[in-house]
Amino acid sequence: MLFDVIFKYDSKLNPFVMAQPEIATKMGPSQSYIMLQMELSNYNTGFHFADVERALMNRTAVWDSNTNTLNYKTANYTGSWSYDGHNLTAKLKSQKISYNLHMQGGSQVMWAKDRTYNKEGFIQVGVLGNVSFYYSLPRLIVSGNISYMDESGNSKTVEVAGQGGVDRQWGDFSTSAWEWASFRFNNGARVNMYNFDGLHQVGTYQKADGSTQWLDNFTVKQNGYAKAPNGDWFSLGWIYDLPIDIEGSKYFTVVPFSKNDTVHIGPTNYSYYEGAGRLIDDMTGMHVGSSINESMDIAILHNGPYDKNQH
Repeated sequence: MLFDVIFKYDSKLNPFVMAQPEIATKMGPSQSYIMLQMELSNYNTGFHFADVERALMNRTAVWDSNTNTLNYKTANYTGSWSYDGHNLTAKLKSQKISYNLHMQGGSQVMWAKDRTYNKEGFIQVGVLGNVSFYYSLPRLIVSGNISYMDESGNSKTVEVAGQGGVDRQWGDFSTSAWEWASFRFNNGARVNMYNFDGLHQVGTYQKADGSTQWLDNFTVKQNGYAKAPNGDWFSLGWIYDLPIDIEGSKYFTVVPFSKNDTVHIGPTNYSYYEGAGRLIDDMTGMHVGSSINESMDIAILHNGPYDKNQH
């Protein structure tokens, strides 16, 4: 699993920006605070790599409207994402990890929607007043190569091919913790689910043919826990009870491949889980796909054992 996310903050008042005063004090009105987070996991060998870097960039240098390209540069990483109307290309260069990936299928979009706004693309993130524009490209066919340092410290380059997805989200919100899942059924169906501390939930179900339904409520049962390197606990393993029939069932279990899939954001001492797992239909016991899950500090989400949001 390769996980890569680029955050772009334009305000000094953002908590992640304020946690780095040596950068925030230099941030001018025409600059953006860029934070790159990445993770690479090999579930066959137990290999896990994660890194976070930050930098200030001129806003005009981040986005090239002529080529539809997002550019970013930190001390050790130089990367880009570009889109031609159908396909995407992602490139990264560094001594730690590099890749050149081509993604087909970028024209099929899955729009999120919730009961607060009832409009495709707009959702409430956590408590009322936190607004986000959010869509996914859920069925990307990825090919290319990845280079990285393996468990022995040797440089390794592998040709890769498989499935991928991209989320695009932006808005005015301060919520920084949630449980999130992306069910990736073998038949092409997709389900994304947000579960927030304030009990607001957002669910999107897109069938293989592209038709979409939205979920206003569902139950997430935390089926286990693990500790991040900074000492925070996060949920690990989940059972889902859904209000509608999805691909023949309302009940699913996610069994994570590894408890080591964590990313740590140093200055804020914030860690979270981002990992893949096996998706099981509890009605049949069959393995029906995979799931990508995010989970965060149980002290914030109140979903630890016997806490108010724990089922």
